[in-house]
Amino acid sequence: MRFMNPSAGLLCTLVLIFVTGCSSKESWHVHTTPVTGTIQINGETHSGVFVILVSKSDIDSRGSRPWGRTDSEGNFTLSTYKNGDGCPFGEYDVTVRWPVDPNELGTADRLNNRFTSPGNALMTITIDESTTSLPPIEVNNIDVLDTGKLPALNNDGPKTMSIKRK
Repeated sequence: MRFMNPSAGLLCTLVLIFVTGCSSKESWHVHTTPVTGTIQINGETHSGVFVILVSKSDIDSRGSRPWGRTDSEGNFTLSTYKNGDGCPFGEYDVTVRWPVDPNELGTADRLNNRFTSPGNALMTITIDESTTSLPPIEVNNIDVLDTGKLPALNNDGPKTMSIKRK
């Protein structure tokens, strides 16, 4: 019985690794293109505003939603699979959420959830090979939640509450 030469075995292993791919890109990821944008609320820029694109059709098998979070000048860069990777081609509804605490999307929305669903989207856009930035997003004449009237955020962990029924 004749066995394979160790060098040939190593070569076959390397070829197999190369052919199957050793990149970090997941098989369900689709091609993205870098896209930036700006948003103003009542003529002012704010940090921590989330711009979330909701696809009119499935862009991948996991229903990914490209998103960006604004800096203090109202600028954002869209991300889909990793930070700053951009957005897949397609048609999208543009939704916006401005959480009281930008590190916790589950906190109250300063815009009172007016633009968080595709039915209340600010605009519809198409991303194609020529898209590098979104048209400026302007939200005007909108009441913004007064965060001074909210109870203080407490990060001591979950709270329990008992409800007495009559």
